[in-house]
Amino acid sequence: MPVCDGCGTRADDAHIRGRNQRVELALRYRPTQIKVLILDGSPPARFEDSFYQSTRDRSVRSVASRVYFDEIVKAAGGTVSPAMLEDSALVDFRKKGFF
Repeated sequence: MPVCDGCGTRADDAHIRGRNQRVELALRYRPTQIKVLILDGSPPARFEDSFYQSTRDRSVRSVASRVYFDEIVKAAGGTVSPAMLEDSALVDFRKKGFF
């Protein structure tokens, strides 16, 4: 079994793919200059609930994930509405230097 370069444990291919997907998403929205770094305890169990996994249909996310996303966006000075586009919110999040 390969070793995950994120957590250092021996992991199956699904674990490695999930980590690579999360890293890819985070890199897409990483600001040039990080002004505020937000740390989270661990990645969510479902990939669809990852903070940087934007979606047009917000019902794909779990309720807890939607609330978490909305609260982080609001804390960064963004606005939250039912018609909000998550991708636009993440681009604004990045422009403000949040990561």
